[in-house]
Amino acid sequence: SFPLGFGISKKRHIEEQIVQLAQHVKTTCNGHFDTGILATPLQLDVLSDNGYHEFAYTLLNQQDYPGFGHMINEGATTIWETWGGDASHSHPMFGSVCQWFYQNLAGINPDESAPGFKNVIIKPQPVDGLTHATVIHNSPYGTIKSRWKIDKKDFDLDIEIPVNATATVYVPATAFDKVKSKGDKELVMAHKFENNYAIFKTSSGQYQFSSEDISAILPRPMLAAPIITPKDTLVYKPDSVQVQISTDVKDTRIYYTLDKSEPNENSNKYEKPFWINRNTMIKARCFK
Repeated sequence: SFPLGFGISKKRHIEEQIVQLAQHVKTTCNGHFDTGILATPLQLDVLSDNGYHEFAYTLLNQQDYPGFGHMINEGATTIWETWGGDASHSHPMFGSVCQWFYQNLAGINPDESAPGFKNVIIKPQPVDGLTHATVIHNSPYGTIKSRWKIDKKDFDLDIEIPVNATATVYVPATAFDKVKSKGDKELVMAHKFENNYAIFKTSSGQYQFSSEDISAILPRPMLAAPIITPKDTLVYKPDSVQVQISTDVKDTRIYYTLDKSEPNENSNKYEKPFWINRNTMIKARCFK
C-alpha cells in the first residue's frame, strides 16, 4: 500500500502491484485488515481509486477480528490502539479511515486546481448492499452536503454547494440519458460521460440527481463473515453450550463446519441454534 499510496511506484509496476494488493486482500486476508495505523487509510484509498472499491468496503464492513466491527462487538465505544484490544482502548489513529467515508463513499473531494473547496468534486462510490450515505463538510466557503440513497435500483443524489463555490458532480450511471437533475436548471450544465459516471457542472445551491437502475454497475463486496457466539469457551463435561451464528447481511445463507474444514455450500446449513458438548472448531461462511 505504501508505494501506491504515496505515488512512488514506477509506472511499469503500478498495475501489477494493484492486482497483487487486491489478491492479497481477497485471498490471503479473506477480506480483513492486516495493516497498522499508517497503512490502513492508504490501503482503502488505493483500493477505491484503482478499481477495487468493493474490497475497501469489505475491509471496513467486517464484523469479526481483525476489524472495526470486532471492536464494536466487543463493546468498544472508542477506537482501540490495536485490532486485538491489548493496548489503549481510546486511541485516535485508526480513526484516519473517516476520510474514506467522506471522500470515497459519500464523495466530497477538494479540487487541486481550485484549492480550499472553491470547486468541489462530488463523486460518490456506492456499493451493492449499502442503501444510503450522508456526509456534511464545513468548508471555508460554507457547508457542503452529499447525501445519496438507492431506492430499489435507482440512485438518488442530493447535494448542497455553498455560495461562491462551484461543483463538478459525478453521478453513477449506465448512460448519460439515464440521469435526471432537479434544482436551478440554468445552473446545472451537462458535461460528459465516462467510466460509468454522468458528469455535471453546477454553481452554488441545492441540486438533486436521479440515475435510473444502476444495479449492473454496482461493485459487489465480499460478504462479511458471520458472528459465532459464544466465542472461545471452556465447557466442563457433562455440560454443553448452545451455539448461535448470525449476520447482518440481508438475503444470505450461512453454512458451517465442525471439523476444521472451510465451509462451502455443501456444508451444514445454519437454520437454528445447536448444542455441542465436546472440543469443536466451528467455521462459518455466508453465501448469497
